[in-house]
Amino acid sequence: ALVSTMHDDIHASELEASILLAAYPDYLRDGWASAEHAATDLRYLTTVGMRAYTSSGVIGYPSYATADKGYRILDDLGQAAKSLIDLVTARGL
Repeated sequence: ALVSTMHDDIHASELEASILLAAYPDYLRDGWASAEHAATDLRYLTTVGMRAYTSSGVIGYPSYATADKGYRILDDLGQAAKSLIDLVTARGL
């Protein structure tokens, strides 16, 4: 299970780093696990952009990421996609 919340895990954090650890571990930059950056007040994120909050591009806690979490996330995403495809094809859409 993910440790961080949707409010904490904004970009290059636990969720995304876990997926990369499972699927493309070589894509993670050196030092990714220690690039944590907490941003508590994100009210203006869509207005001012991420650079107003972080110089590294990380908002969250990538140190919580594991490959095992990434495999489970990818499996959940695949199951959700299958459910949607089944729904659409069953209705002839």
